[in-house]
Amino acid sequence: AYSSGDILGFLNSDDIYTQGALVRIGTDACAVTNDRIMLVYPVEDFGYCTPVTHLGLQNHSIYSLLAGLSYFHQPGVFWYRSVWVDAHGFDISYRYCFDRKFFMKALAYGARTAFFSGPALSKFRWHAESKSFQEASVGFGVEIDRLLRELGPGLVGSGLLKRQDLRTALALRRQIAMDLMRSRLLCR
Repeated sequence: AYSSGDILGFLNSDDIYTQGALVRIGTDACAVTNDRIMLVYPVEDFGYCTPVTHLGLQNHSIYSLLAGLSYFHQPGVFWYRSVWVDAHGFDISYRYCFDRKFFMKALAYGARTAFFSGPALSKFRWHAESKSFQEASVGFGVEIDRLLRELGPGLVGSGLLKRQDLRTALALRRQIAMDLMRSRLLCR
């Protein structure tokens, strides 16, 4: 909310950008002619697990995000200020899904994605004291239910999501989120 730049991103306090990351983002952003874009880069998970690099999956849709069939790994996503303004920024009443809600709203307001390959641009740290590690199995499930309740009817009403897809997403998303958190917790 207090930033003044044209390209925005969010980095958790225990995560890091790799060397040269900001130059890379600036260079790539200059090559993009559309300011309705989210720039998506590879992210490496490290720390309390075997390091693994997540590439941005290019099949994002509102349904795939709701259903858990895709996700944006938040420290590797950057967006233009126009996307931030249109999607109304982060909803800080969410503890876990503020970024997911923002990305879904950005897509709903017409933002597009540009995917970049190469080495990880940022690193997401897993450690025993992080909220993602300690609280995620309960917190994500609760907030995903809330997100579906808050956004689902509007997405169906606007024609961006079919009613049957919303019902399917409700069932799939919660199961996938729990499975993902369990697998990450076993990553010790």
